[in-house]
Amino acid sequence: MQRKMTRYDIEQLDLLCSLALYESEGKVTPADFEVWQAWRQDQSRILAIAFDSGQHIARDPRKAAKYAAIAKNADLSKSSILSTENAYNAHSWYTSIRLFLGRAKRVLSFFTAMSNSLKTVLGIIFNIASLSYIFSFLFDLGVVIKSTFIDPRQPHEEDYSFWKLTKTRLANVLLKGSRISRMLNDLIWFAINLSCILLVVFFPPIAPLASFFLITIGFSFDVVNETCKAAYDVFTHKSILKKLDHEPERFALKNKAVQEALTNKLQNKLHLTYISRARILFMVSMIALAMFLLVFPPVTLPVVLIAASIAALVCGSLLIGLGPKLLGAAGINVDRKILDGIKAVAGWFKGEKHMPAPPGTGSIKMNNGPPSHKNTAHIIATMLPKNTNNIEMPASSSPGSSESSSESNLLTTPPIATPQPSAPQSIRSRSKSAPQRPTTKITMWSNNSCGIEARTSDFLSITPKTPGIIT
Repeated sequence: MQRKMTRYDIEQLDLLCSLALYESEGKVTPADFEVWQAWRQDQSRILAIAFDSGQHIARDPRKAAKYAAIAKNADLSKSSILSTENAYNAHSWYTSIRLFLGRAKRVLSFFTAMSNSLKTVLGIIFNIASLSYIFSFLFDLGVVIKSTFIDPRQPHEEDYSFWKLTKTRLANVLLKGSRISRMLNDLIWFAINLSCILLVVFFPPIAPLASFFLITIGFSFDVVNETCKAAYDVFTHKSILKKLDHEPERFALKNKAVQEALTNKLQNKLHLTYISRARILFMVSMIALAMFLLVFPPVTLPVVLIAASIAALVCGSLLIGLGPKLLGAAGINVDRKILDGIKAVAGWFKGEKHMPAPPGTGSIKMNNGPPSHKNTAHIIATMLPKNTNNIEMPASSSPGSSESSSESNLLTTPPIATPQPSAPQSIRSRSKSAPQRPTTKITMWSNNSCGIEARTSDFLSITPKTPGIIT
């Protein structure tokens, strides 16, 4: 039976179901993993109905298809290239490239000689390109109009009056994602850029001072906008964590291991949110300061203008904007790298030292995907000597020993004088009577990492670790 949910409940459940959980992750056993799969399918049915009908939340055919496929345990079909998400991504890439070129041109103009005609042509091109915000605003406005007035009535809307239908749909479509902040950003910066162009063309005497005030308003809005988005994201994540801890029944979660695994993933996601929002907010503030120095009329010192131009380029296009986008396209998550660095520094201050891997272990690469006991056993088995009965190694190696003995220092077996010609036995069965030996820990990293304890007496002992979150 479908339970009644609010828009905020659906958004939280959407975030929770987007987390990927794998077998043998944390304390999740295969049985727990099956429970989580069944739970995710049940919740996906609820989400598919909600996003398809548009009840309590804006309609989203893409998410409805996604969760319908998860509910049926089917492969997710590729989304159409003509989707709102791709349109937003395309405009974001365009804006990042445009701002990078504009800032780079400003820096180069201090160090290279440009003719007045070239400066004029480039100025016209970048001024016209800066008006692209209107296209993003009109696109969002078209989505709002279509969702509010054109889409056919759904079964639950048959009894709605025109005003109730309009109010409900308008609220749902405006509150979807970050549409309000995005539309405000597009409208404000389009108005500012257009006003600056008109001031330069028609009112040159007052253009510098008026542009200063307009740009100050624009970047002040950016700082407030990013602060509000950061506060909302943090509040949402903490609210879900609180419910998982105190009210797991709100999400129909009854399995303790699954609940703890999802909590760990959500905490990691919250830490990444802290890093991402703090990085963006700090860089936007630095851009605002740099632009203040660039357009503030009394500032005419060349060294200040050059420093401000370089700061705007570095903070606005290399540390946020185009730089992280290019790294993300290459599979590098900037926020995750920053978080790992913070954890490493914190560990160093706490006295935690990173121990080097034993000699000869090398690095082990695993394919992406859930950790597999069979794959783990196969990898460890390939590290063992082919004939374990004929290994004879001293208890300790001298400083002058050859490098080829490093692998045997990791996997040592007491010498056996006369191998028995009996039927072959498994390594596990042969090791039952062997004395306990020190355990060497090998950490294997991939997108889904796990820790593996290997010993010659029982090399199949596995201790899973919690991997990084999937974002």
